[in-house]
Amino acid sequence: MERHPGKDKAISALAATIFTTNLGGGAILPVIALYTAHLGLSIQAGGVVIALFAVTRALAPPVAGHFIDRLDPHPFMGWGILIFIVASAAQAVPRADVLFIGRTVQGVGTGMVTVACYTLISRRYTRTSQLRMANARFMVLEMVGSVLGPVVGAEVFRLTGSFAGPFIASAIFGTVALGLYLVRRDDIGCHEPVLTPSETSHERMRFAPLGLWILVLISAMNFILMFIWGSMQFVMPFFALSKGIGVHAVGYFFGALSFGMIFTMWLTQRELLGRVPITPMLLGGSLISLVALTVLVQTDGFWTWLILFWATGAGVGLVFPTLPSLAAGAIISRPGRGVGYLEMGGWAGFVLGPVVTAYLAADGNYARAFHFELVAIYLSPVLAIALGMVRRRAARA
Repeated sequence: MERHPGKDKAISALAATIFTTNLGGGAILPVIALYTAHLGLSIQAGGVVIALFAVTRALAPPVAGHFIDRLDPHPFMGWGILIFIVASAAQAVPRADVLFIGRTVQGVGTGMVTVACYTLISRRYTRTSQLRMANARFMVLEMVGSVLGPVVGAEVFRLTGSFAGPFIASAIFGTVALGLYLVRRDDIGCHEPVLTPSETSHERMRFAPLGLWILVLISAMNFILMFIWGSMQFVMPFFALSKGIGVHAVGYFFGALSFGMIFTMWLTQRELLGRVPITPMLLGGSLISLVALTVLVQTDGFWTWLILFWATGAGVGLVFPTLPSLAAGAIISRPGRGVGYLEMGGWAGFVLGPVVTAYLAADGNYARAFHFELVAIYLSPVLAIALGMVRRRAARA
């Protein structure tokens, strides 16, 4: 019998590792843009520095997933965290070329860690509901680390008065994460590859019934969600100002969005939502986010926006834990490859989001850029319905 995800030591070990890693990754975010200016880079070059992480974060997962299925996944965890530590520490050196290389390499390391984590979780559970609950439990701590990381980084920068401080703190958190992982490595298990030596010699993939369509649909859904997340990070401060809301409030809005996601992920890891069928979860989460953003665009006011951002995050939190569960089963005996393609789709959206939004927001037309986000999220329930129909046909195949 499968252990309940709430009592699984492996999930606790992986969640503790990703929580600490995300604390380190988030610690850099409050200063990275200011750091590029401090080094004399133009605003365009600064944007490239920020985008490089997302680009390599999109490209690394499919490659990592390819090898994770053929080898012991654990070295990818260890090496990924080590790459993250070295890249974080290197960026404390005040040189532009080091910053460019460091952000690029950092994306590779985090991509390896994330794919390894989701692959290891997927190999512990065969039932979809159990796997979704395990993913949700993992994502709760993953998200909390991402929320707290920028707060820690801002405080470190305030106390040290040095741009090097947050990068060194990031490396320290990475070192702690590596220690936690090594100490609890045996609790995680799943050291053997999922492919036998004879299978590894054949590169051809075998999809589950309609698995290719499922993988395309969930990757497209992940693309849309991350596209909106990336574009929102760019345009939200400007759109808030155009609505008469102080820019200092933007941090609270993003906080409300994050805690909305954490809340429904927490419910998903429990019996309350953990056993709800996949299609209602995807469709319900998409519709909640769609309605909240639609109302938000037509209103203003701090408290109204705070509630609506929380509702948007709550809807997204229903969707996210389901996607890795479906990706891991889309390709037979290749959970790492499936998760890798899902991650690639999401981070490709994150790369394009700020670029498209910046183009649409030209000449101060921030409302147009924000309305485009609304148009994009309308595709999410359409994809959820299509995915439900495909899964129903796959069940009959």
